[in-house]
Amino acid sequence: MIKAIKKREITLWGFLVFMFVFLSPLESFLIEQTGSLLKIYTIVCIVLFSVKILMMGKVKRLIPAQTSLLLFVFITGLSVFWSPHMSRGMDILFSIGLQVVFIMVVSQINYTETETHGFLQGYILSTIVLSLLVFANAEMLLAEGGRATASVPAGSDIDPNNIAAYIVGGFAVLLNVDTSKKQFGFEKPAKVVLQIVFLIAIFMTISRGAFVAVFAVIMYNAFSKGKLKRTIFFIVTIIIVFAVVYGLSQYIFGSNNPMLLLINRFLEDESGSGRLRLWEISIDAIVNKPILGYGLGESPYIIGKKQLNNIGSHNTFITIWFESGIFALISFITIIVSLWKTKKTSRFDLSSYGFLLGALTISFFIDTYNKKILWLPILLCVLATMSNRQKIADRK
Repeated sequence: MIKAIKKREITLWGFLVFMFVFLSPLESFLIEQTGSLLKIYTIVCIVLFSVKILMMGKVKRLIPAQTSLLLFVFITGLSVFWSPHMSRGMDILFSIGLQVVFIMVVSQINYTETETHGFLQGYILSTIVLSLLVFANAEMLLAEGGRATASVPAGSDIDPNNIAAYIVGGFAVLLNVDTSKKQFGFEKPAKVVLQIVFLIAIFMTISRGAFVAVFAVIMYNAFSKGKLKRTIFFIVTIIIVFAVVYGLSQYIFGSNNPMLLLINRFLEDESGSGRLRLWEISIDAIVNKPILGYGLGESPYIIGKKQLNNIGSHNTFITIWFESGIFALISFITIIVSLWKTKKTSRFDLSSYGFLLGALTISFFIDTYNKKILWLPILLCVLATMSNRQKIADRK
């Protein structure tokens, strides 16, 4: 990326997106330091891109996913009006709307292959930094069974599940780095080392959802590339590596061994946050108001009446239906389906959709509909779709 900037192969617009991609994962660990700054940065980018679009004097035709995005924001926005806690609903709507507007304006610009590769490079670099932060804060993450987050609000961005989700995204992108062409300057040994680093960082978060997401990403890459045998070998290698890591971590951490904690959490009937119970309560509530929902941001308060803590459903799909109704859920699923129908040919495509699959898998275990961990891969997939459409138009 630095060389590309010096050679002027990266435009201002590409650099702005690169910085957004690089900074977004770090927010999960540095929310107090970067949360407000990243919102300001996003707003500034929206203004600059909007001015650029006005100067171009034309707007690209929307792809189906973008139409579904606008419909989703419209429906969730309406649900604010019947939410008893309207201020919370407005905060969530602002977070969602900000991400969607950013996606809409950023996707109006054409980016070179160097720039799109730069976006992925920025994400890998950010994941490296995030992994180092995990290692540096191991005691906090591993204390009390891996959930020593009592000092922050439940479900906030400073949560091991959110942190793990971003690292899974980096792992998904890294899987598609072409070392034969030294893409991003990576040699094969460096790629292998980083994969191991990312996997260890994921295990240290004690996130079961992230573990499932890693497996989903690996299998997606296997079938999309037709390299099932190589993938099986890769999985076996991971098992062997972590058998060694297990022994070392047992020696270093003792009873706080992250791998042992993760295994114990898988064997529990319910997680510490009682996800099965949360889903049961949520579905029972949805049956009473399946069409319109209870209002954006309302699920924690309704669940709180039957639980000790006011926490959400811990499932993005259930939460959307719970709060904004069946039509919001349909529009959200339509976003995913319309993106997934796009033909995936380049490594940028495979990386972006692998990232999205990881984020969607995590979304079954946490609420991500107002977090960048969901909207960032959607942004990359939209850019991939627009880039492919532009390539087809250029050939004609």
